[in-house]
Amino acid sequence: MKKVRKILLIVLILPAALALLFAAAALIRLESNAAPDSIDYDDPESLRDLAWRTEMYLIRANPDPESPARAAALKELEDIALLDVPDREKIRLIRERFPEKSFWDDPMRALLRTAEAGDPESQFRLGCFYLRKKTIRHIDFDHALGRSILKSEVQAAKWFRRAALRGHAGAQFYLGRCYLMSGNFPFTMTMTWSPHPVAKNADLPTERQAIRVSREAEEWFRKAGKNENPDAMLAWYGPPEKYASAKQCIEAGRAFYRALAEQGDVKAMLIVAGSSTGTETDEAAAWYLRAAELGSVAGMRLYADFCEERKRVYDEELADAGTIRHWREKALETALKRLDEGSAEDLLNCCFSDSFADRISDYTGGESGEDFANRVLPRLWDLVGQGDYEFAPEVIQTLSLRFSRGSAPVSALAPATVYRRFAESGFYPQQRYYAKDLLSGTAEEQAEGVRLLRKLAGFGDPYAQYLLGECLLKGTTAPRDRAEAVGWLRKAAKMRELYAMVLLRDALWSGSLLHWLEAMEWTGRVWCHPEYDSLLEYWANTIVAWLKTLPDMAYALWCKFAVWVL
Repeated sequence: MKKVRKILLIVLILPAALALLFAAAALIRLESNAAPDSIDYDDPESLRDLAWRTEMYLIRANPDPESPARAAALKELEDIALLDVPDREKIRLIRERFPEKSFWDDPMRALLRTAEAGDPESQFRLGCFYLRKKTIRHIDFDHALGRSILKSEVQAAKWFRRAALRGHAGAQFYLGRCYLMSGNFPFTMTMTWSPHPVAKNADLPTERQAIRVSREAEEWFRKAGKNENPDAMLAWYGPPEKYASAKQCIEAGRAFYRALAEQGDVKAMLIVAGSSTGTETDEAAAWYLRAAELGSVAGMRLYADFCEERKRVYDEELADAGTIRHWREKALETALKRLDEGSAEDLLNCCFSDSFADRISDYTGGESGEDFANRVLPRLWDLVGQGDYEFAPEVIQTLSLRFSRGSAPVSALAPATVYRRFAESGFYPQQRYYAKDLLSGTAEEQAEGVRLLRKLAGFGDPYAQYLLGECLLKGTTAPRDRAEAVGWLRKAAKMRELYAMVLLRDALWSGSLLHWLEAMEWTGRVWCHPEYDSLLEYWANTIVAWLKTLPDMAYALWCKFAVWVL
């Protein structure tokens, strides 16, 4: 009997104890890795961003597409991409040939100097320029000034973090937003994603990753709430020792914006109206109307949509049909006037409305969608050529989504046409889609597509590396070269491009024994999701997640047992 007990002790209890110790160690390690002070800020896109900024600068400096100087400079930049040297060497060559200081306007250069000197307000403002979000409130956000830099959530998070560690409440809130933007769709399994702006292993939005990231976001929101940042208060995160409940915290944030709104701040009016509850219909409509009367295009559009929605859902007549049509026409008229002045932001506020495409005549006074698109597109493309890579592209892509399909598609908004125009303007995020579209064309178009992919892949774009590896592996649009294809796929897979992982795994299974071992590794990475660096880390996270559910499971079982006894 004693021997049986010893055997049970060895077979059952000892492995369980070792598993618990392993899980505890893994939990400590994961918690330490998730701490704000130990975030890995390695930026795999730094080479790509530098190359894009350089190409954008060269195109803006030489607007004429036929300029020999422009063609020579772009060819020299492309030659750097084709060099078989490490990324750091390519960065050095680009900065040596095209000095980076020349890319920056003087005001932005001064802001960068003060931010590097440690001024938290300058660091926060610089982070705002890198983030380039319309929701940034109550700072002098000159979008024309910010055109000398590129949108980069990685850089935004870095500068927000520097200011947040110095106690800047606004930076603390937007650093929390950077975390949430990375894990915004925790329960959506998708095979395409963008690199995580602040955390290391969060490229694929899964439930476990979302929980880990949201913990960091909540911590920074709480710090911002303790510093009485009104945005953090409206986000339900406030100092619990000062506010008794989330409702009081939200009311404190709304009180702050209400005071600003009463002083005539249009953005604050829209925030107060948007945060109003169903019992405050009249107040929300009044704030929207007041913002519209002060010339806010967003206020005009939101007032019209709000009144129509209340009529449709709650049968509340806040305004008649003529008034709603008037404000929609006024919104588009004002947006087009500001478009002529060089800003596409207000036009974007109109186009993003769900009612815009369905009720285009209400906005244009009877003009068709095709006529409207053909009227505004030349000005939008001019802004893209002048360096507006924020609002004008979003307007063009939104119009393309709404008017390039259907019974009367607009040929100028066909996806292939939009990709080509963006590529010619130096817009890197669209060049890879243009290259992919070229791969299905004639032999000359395929060669041009492969050339573009080689440039983007050489500058570190993982999706372009995957597409180039696929072309070389299949040999349909480029000469077959298995060794080079595996090299590009391996680079993309290391940057957590899931398509590349799958294709690399399949390619390695047909190789030698050493390739089989690597294929097994990538099979494990694909199977346990690319958010983890190894199968061991995946199992550690799985065990930790399971242990955290034990208290809830025990409580549920106890409740069931108590009900059964009673």
